[in-house]
Formats: sequence, C-alpha cells, structure tokens
Amino acid sequence: MPFFFATNLDLIITMFSKGAEKILGYTAEEVTGRCTSSHFLDAQELEARAAAMTLALGRPVAPASVVIDPSTLGKKMELTGIRKDGSRLTVTVTVTALMDADGAHIGYLAIAIDISLEKLHEQALISGKEQAEHDNLAKRQFLAHLSHEIRPPLHGVLGMADILQETELTPRQRNML
Repeated sequence: MPFFFATNLDLIITMFSKGAEKILGYTAEEVTGRCTSSHFLDAQELEARAAAMTLALGRPVAPASVVIDPSTLGKKMELTGIRKDGSRLTVTVTVTALMDADGAHIGYLAIAIDISLEKLHEQALISGKEQAEHDNLAKRQFLAHLSHEIRPPLHGVLGMADILQETELTPRQRNML
C-alpha cells in the first residue's frame, strides 16, 4: 500500500497522508510540525548508507540527508521503516523536491510503498530454493554411496552367474539361473 508525506527544507513533516497514518501508526497531528522524516527510518541503516555514499561520492553525506541527496533524489530506495509501535517494515521510498509556484525549492515529497509482504515471500522462496538444493545434494550423495556399496556384490553375483552358465546345468537349473 503506498503512502506519502511532505517535509519542509529542514525535513520537518508538513503533511502526513491517511495511508501513512494507517501504515506507520501515527496520526498527522502527532508528527506534523514536530518530527523529521528520519523519525520513521532505521538510524543505523541511514548511518551505514551515509558512510557508503560518502566513500562513493567523495564528499560527506549526513545520515539525515541520505534520501534527499542529489544522487538519490527522484530514485527509488529500499529502506527499513519503523512504526509507532517499534515494529519494522521494508519500504521503497522515492523522494522528490517540492517547488512553489515561482519554482523555489520549499521542501520534499516522499512516496513510499510497504513491500514487507513481498520481502517475506521473497525470503520464503530463497529458503525453499536453498532447502531444495540441500535436499538434491543429499539425494546425490545417498545415490553415490548406495551405488558404491551395491556395485561390488552385484559384480560378484553377475560373475558367478556367468561361470554357472558355462557349466553343464539341467534345463530346470538353467531356467532358474
């Protein structure tokens, strides 16, 4: 389910959609004018992304600026969101600049989609694939071991049958052989 919110240039929430209220568990009154957008994101994840971006871009990127950096503005990012109750969700977020009628930059608009369920399904598929690969390896090892264990006695039986066929046998013994 998509949701969105807007911020001013200082990243303070200025508008919070009904979808954001439903998914994140806050009311618009609780966050508008009081919280920054990073309030809903995993701080450690933002710090790690900021450090990686600083290395990649060769210039400092502050954790709070990860989603509004010129290199990420307008691009879809996968982030960990945090609900009011502390539970986590995986979201894709696209942030764009908000302009006034004169074209002056006045803030940001974040459009997010909760992809937690898709991530759970993806993880289940990955786990299922890994289990199938493990099972296939176990089957191959079992068959290789079984083949190794059966081959020598089977060769003995076949050799003995060849020897017996070369001897004189009654028709009944030959049929049994």
